[in-house]
Amino acid sequence: MIISQPLELENESEFKPTELTNILKLEIKDIENIQHQAQPFKLLHGDVLSHYPHGRLFLCEDIHSEADRFVSRSISPTGLLSGQKATQATSIAKIYEDMFDTPTDKLNGARRYAWIFPTDISSTYNEDKKHLELEFILPKGSYATEFVWHICR
Repeated sequence: MIISQPLELENESEFKPTELTNILKLEIKDIENIQHQAQPFKLLHGDVLSHYPHGRLFLCEDIHSEADRFVSRSISPTGLLSGQKATQATSIAKIYEDMFDTPTDKLNGARRYAWIFPTDISSTYNEDKKHLELEFILPKGSYATEFVWHICR
């Protein structure tokens, strides 16, 4: 799954649910669930979630309670690395995930955190060299380049 897709859903909150039913191909209740979430990365029914920073995978069945757990940093949604053994999303999340899944028998597949909570963030700026050094710690399997890209954006 392209990780930015749920972030893009945040921009839909300016529209009325009835305006989005045709655009997103979702039911009004599903759009309302997306719009009522406070966090920028919107959870979808059927998303594959994981306990954070370590834990087992499970499916998002109750968006409201899982959104609260996500905000409290006890769980995080995951993104798919295609392969035959990867845990698959269901329901609405599967619709989005299937757009980017390229199944192959040659790969096992896996999941990685789609939203991470960096720790120990610090920076040092060297005025003479016009150089910024950024230090942070990410969970295993996270992509530092994606984190830096989102900061610079």
